[in-house]
Amino acid sequence: METAVKVSTSFRLNAELVEKMKAAAKASNRSLNNFVESILLNVMYCDNPEDVTMASIEEARKQKDAYKNATLDVKPIDLSNVENMLKSMGV
Repeated sequence: METAVKVSTSFRLNAELVEKMKAAAKASNRSLNNFVESILLNVMYCDNPEDVTMASIEEARKQKDAYKNATLDVKPIDLSNVENMLKSMGV
């Protein structure tokens, strides 16, 4: 497994922000460096949150439309007793 090359750098950040990051890093039992690096990696390499949100909204709309138009094959649940209910649910 390759080890990533690390580079030392410095930033000027708002003191209150740094204190909050230190507290969050400590709460997750991580160094401040590791905490900040993880945040930056998520921002740089993960899917765009907006794209993920839009995909989720579209999926929810399609499902809503499917229910609305009754295109899903949904079998009714027999509520006459517990045994029948479980059978109708496939349990």
